[in-house]
Amino acid sequence: MNKSKLLYILYIIPLFLISCSISKSKLPTLSINKNSSEVETSYKETIEITDSCNNNTLKDYLEKGWKVINTKTENIPCTWKTVRASKRCNLKSDKGCAIKVPDKMGEKNVYTLQSTK
Repeated sequence: MNKSKLLYILYIIPLFLISCSISKSKLPTLSINKNSSEVETSYKETIEITDSCNNNTLKDYLEKGWKVINTKTENIPCTWKTVRASKRCNLKSDKGCAIKVPDKMGEKNVYTLQSTK
């Protein structure tokens, strides 16, 4: 029994190691200047920022030198309110008849940002 578990583990571990890949955006790029012997390395870092209901979190990143590559927008509820499920419902004594419905709608923006370092 122990040999079969050992063989199973020996086959699974290399499978995980082979299947993992490095993102191309994290690989360093080398640029060699023929006039000098200096080697410059740079890489591109990519992140996603979510801004819900106009929180303006993007402004800080733009000031630090990040550039917007892609933007996705969708409508979402920003606030919720509790209403009665029926006309005869008493919200104070009947907790089961209260339902939550969207109160104010807003936008959810997902920004893909990129920075070169």
